[in-house]
Order: sequence, then structure tokens, then C-alpha cells
Amino acid sequence: MKIPNYDPNFVTTTDYKQGHPSMPTYVFRMLICGPSNSGKTNILLHMLYELLEYDKVYLFSKNLHQNKYQALLQDFATRIDPEVG
Repeated sequence: MKIPNYDPNFVTTTDYKQGHPSMPTYVFRMLICGPSNSGKTNILLHMLYELLEYDKVYLFSKNLHQNKYQALLQDFATRIDPEVG
């Protein structure tokens, strides 16, 4: 679904666009909120693994020692060139 930007000063200064049709077209910020056991971590991981194209990820969590986060960090460690970081 295409959502127009109603800001009169909005100018697209980049050619960057998301590759998946269910994601916002341009660069965006997102906050995932919900009660415990509502699937916040699962939706985040699905987006990271399948839907998003990204250069940087800033992950803030109350507990990064959960098994899902540890698996994500290990996966990133195997995919990322150590010289790049």
C-alpha cells in the first residue's frame, strides 16, 4: 500500500528503496511495543532475516541474553566481515 507524504517540505534526496512490498519504501525508524509474549521479538527477527534491507541495526533490549538475540548476534558475526565491523 502506497502512503503519500503530506509534508509540503518533503524531498526525496536518495534513490534508496526497500526491496519488499510490505515494508515502507524509504528509510524509516520503528518502535515495536506490546505486552509480554505478544510476538515482538519474532516479528523483529522475521523483518531482519526476511523483509528488510539494511546497513545498520541498533538493537535496544532489556535482556539481550535471550536465546533469540544470541542466535541473531551469532548469525551477524558469521555474515559480517571483521574488518568492517
